[in-house]
Amino acid sequence: MSRCHDDVLRLVLTNMEAEQKVALRRVYASALPLMGVAVCRHLRQVERVVLGYLEVRDPPEETSRLKILEVLQITTRAAWPRVACRVAPLLRCLMKLLVAVDSDGELRLSVRQRLMDQASVCLQLLDACCHGDVQRLLQQVDSSCCSSEVLRCLATVIATPER
Repeated sequence: MSRCHDDVLRLVLTNMEAEQKVALRRVYASALPLMGVAVCRHLRQVERVVLGYLEVRDPPEETSRLKILEVLQITTRAAWPRVACRVAPLLRCLMKLLVAVDSDGELRLSVRQRLMDQASVCLQLLDACCHGDVQRLLQQVDSSCCSSEVLRCLATVIATPER
């Protein structure tokens, strides 16, 4: 990637961090997966964008959240050694997302299911990065505090054999 492209990506990420309008967030989030492994050079900024975008609802289709989960998957696969040290905030954010999505009565079932499935994939990838540490943490989750749907998502991670 040329320096010019790197500068453009940095500018896009900076704009993404500051953006508050949901419609523009959708556009940015849709473009970011196209950057592929280039985002690995900007992990701190990508992490801030991911954390910020996953916290904000985007009804009815949740496009920005789904695209940001895709970005997280691409980034985790490409930069797994560097992502391992960022697991704690990402895990916390993904857990909050699962609970928020599960309790959001306005979301269509298909959208809710896609979000939960993609968040589960992210959890599995994070677990692979840190050699089963996520599984051990998820096993400590108090099942009385979560719905059966959230527990089902967590079970897909816990059931994954350690690498």
